[in-house]
Formats: sequence, structure tokens, C-alpha cells
Amino acid sequence: MTSLPPDDVVESLRCFPWLPMLIVKWALLDRMVFADVGAPMTKERLAALIDELWNFEGDLLKQKLGGTAHPLIRPRVFVQVLFQRKATRAFVRIPALLSRLPADHGLRKLFHAQWQLTPEQFVDLAIVIYSARFGENKPGFNRSFFKPLEKEYGTVAIDRMLGMFSRDLQGLREELLGAEDMGLGKGLAHRRRSELFEFPFFKRFPLYRHSPDVYFVWHPTVLSRALEDAVHLRLSDAGKEYSEPFSKVFEKYVVELARDAHQYLYTEADIKNSRGSQSSSVEAVIPFDQCNVLIEAKMGLYPDEVITATMPEIVRHKLRDLCKAVVQGAKVAEMLDSGDLIFDQVAQTQTNYLLVVTSRDLFVGRGEVLDAICSAGAIAYPTDVAKTLLPLTHVFFVSIDGFEQIIAAVRAGEANLPELLAHAVELNAVPGGAGYWLEGHMSAEARAVKDRGSLIDVAWEASHARLALALADV
Repeated sequence: MTSLPPDDVVESLRCFPWLPMLIVKWALLDRMVFADVGAPMTKERLAALIDELWNFEGDLLKQKLGGTAHPLIRPRVFVQVLFQRKATRAFVRIPALLSRLPADHGLRKLFHAQWQLTPEQFVDLAIVIYSARFGENKPGFNRSFFKPLEKEYGTVAIDRMLGMFSRDLQGLREELLGAEDMGLGKGLAHRRRSELFEFPFFKRFPLYRHSPDVYFVWHPTVLSRALEDAVHLRLSDAGKEYSEPFSKVFEKYVVELARDAHQYLYTEADIKNSRGSQSSSVEAVIPFDQCNVLIEAKMGLYPDEVITATMPEIVRHKLRDLCKAVVQGAKVAEMLDSGDLIFDQVAQTQTNYLLVVTSRDLFVGRGEVLDAICSAGAIAYPTDVAKTLLPLTHVFFVSIDGFEQIIAAVRAGEANLPELLAHAVELNAVPGGAGYWLEGHMSAEARAVKDRGSLIDVAWEASHARLALALADV
């Protein structure tokens, strides 16, 4: 696992890399397993165990799917897609948003309490960790790799960063047992079926600390996903102390991005000023000549169980915010159509689309999928008229990564938002043409656009400038 090159996606997937890490997890959870006792695990025996897990047919495959395969597809696609996706710069986003806040803001204090770093230090050192593993494509790196940065960043900050991402085997066992004690597991005799499809627990600790000076990476992709999710995972430990204030930050950022889609945009404040503070609303209404595009933002803790759950009642509970977003959008569409909500630039059209931008990819994609994986009645349209004005085929769930990509393409003139939405509706109606990702319906040229000048790009360039300055005298 540690020796795979980062771009060898095919070979990686052939090994089902999440499954050997699951075996390691179970071994560490078993207090009767000792790393230094017994015969070494052979490659042949490991391969046989992986095959058994992959071919395992249990209750999940025997469940009645209610006429749709999505409850079965989502969890299996989830982990495979995460191992196929290339590394991104997404780990810069949350620190960059936090950097905009006043130094005494609660989220800044919470971040410092968790990491003992500034957001800028986190970004810089995350880039260095990535470079340490991938620069020479070795399975690990030495602590001495960071020596040239000690003058600028200090040994305390560097060791703190490495300490947050690494554990030795005993430390990893303690972390796993602690998670079990908090109710995340039910002991070795009663494992969750979803563990077969979850992204490895190692995402919290992607570095194996072999010695104080030697670190190995469990898997290249696990490191990439770990860097992207690290800040969110750690801050999620604080629950509502993190999610409630950051939801407001996230909503403002989504509206900020949406402003680049069109010269006119009406916000939630505009809707409430017109209809009253108790009115249903969305984050933004973008009025195009041929349609109205409604934007709603949903930030949540969203652990992997939101995706790996298969029972409709559980899925419905975990995705209730998405169901509410559809109802919110339908009510706004009805108000626009009836004249109860009037804005100067809103077109007299009955064509509406809703983009629900989520803080992580929930592998839902579109309204019909949400309706299929939730139990009956989960999406409670207020009226038949509202359902006509905003049908499920016109509802899309887009991750913040996908939304940034779409807006970058629109800003560069490589994509037109109304045309993209209409095209996606057409393709989704064709057997075999549907997908979970709206951005996937863009042209190759649009998907390849570099998002110059964006929040992430500016923070990325600033980080590299700081690192270059720190290394200038080395």
C-alpha cells in the first residue's frame, strides 16, 4: 500500500485498497492480536482475505431495494470514486475562509485550540507533507525533510502538524478503541456492514510513525483525502460549536461564488425584506432570461455514514436537510410565479432550477435520486403547482468542489449555467446518460479551466510565496 505511485489508479483499485486497511483496523481492534507475535502475513493470504471480503454477500445484497438500485450503488461507488479522484487543492478552502475572520472569532479560536497552528501554517505545512511523500515518490519520508523550515515555522509547529496526522501502531490501536468506546462500533463480533464500503479510518492518521524520524504513508490516496478533510474532521469533534457558525461562513461563500454566474442576483435578505423574516427562502435567486436558478447552501458534519447507510428510514433521517432544501426551493419558485415575490430582473418564466450546494459530495446528485433513496413522503411538496414549477428533474445537489468548478468555467466563458442545466436534464432522462455529478455534464474544456483568482488559488499562491521565502536562505 505504501509503495504505490499516486497516479497508478488502476493498479490501486485492483487491490481494493480500502479492504486491506479494514483488515488492519480489525486486527488492531482485537486486543489478542500482537504485531510482533506470530508468523508474518503473506501476500497470498492477504489477497485471499481481500477476495473473501469483496465477494461477501450478506444482508445488504438481499435487501429489497424498492425498485431502485441507488441504495446499493451509492455506498459501493463512494469508496471507489474517492480512490479514483486525483489529489486536489480543496484542503486550502476552510483555512482560507477562516483566515478572513477576525482573530477573536470563535471559529479561529476553535481552530487554534484543535491544531495549535494558524490557518496559514496549516496550509503551508500540509503542502510540505504532500511534497515529502510525492516529491520523490517514496513510500515515506524522514522528519529531517522539514529541517530547512524550522527557522521560519519552529519545531513545535512542525511536530504538532506531524503529530496530528501520525500514529504508531499502539497509538492507532488506542485511537480505534477510543472510537469504539464512543459508540462508533459494537465490538469485533458485531461489525457494521457499512465498514466494507467506508473510506479507511486511516484518513484521520494517514502517516504511520515507524520511529521518531521515519514516517510512512499508509496509501497515497488516503493521504490526499486526509489533507482535504483534516480540518473539517477535527473541527467536527466540536459538533455544533463548529457547524453552526461555519454554516453561516459557508453560505456567504456560496453566494459569493454565485455572483460570478450573472450580473443580477437576489439574496435571502432580499427575499425576507420583501416577504418578511418568516418567509421561506433560499440563499440566492439568479434571474436568467429563460429561467430562474435558485441556490441553496447546506453545510453539515456529514460523516461517511450519510453515504454508506442503506436503510431508507436511516437515509431519510440523514438527508433530511436536502429534502427540506427541495421544499424551500419549491416554495420560492411558487412565490415567484404567483407574483407574491417580485424582483425587477426576474423573468416571467415557469422554468426553475435548484442547485443545492453541499459542503461535501453526498453522492446524491439530483432530485430523482434523493426521492429514490429516501422513504416515501420524504420530499413534501407544498402544492402540486410547486411541484410543477420545480420538478425533481430540475433539482441538483452539487458539492462545493463541483460548484467551484462550474463557476470557474462560467467565469472563463467555457460554460453557460442555464444551458448546462437544460443539457443535464436532457441527458439524465436518457437511459445510461444520468450521473451523480452536474459538473460532469460540462465539456472537457470547461472541466479543465484553471480557477485563477479564486479563494483557493489566491491562498495557494500565497502559501507557496511564504514557503519560498522561508527556504530562500537555506
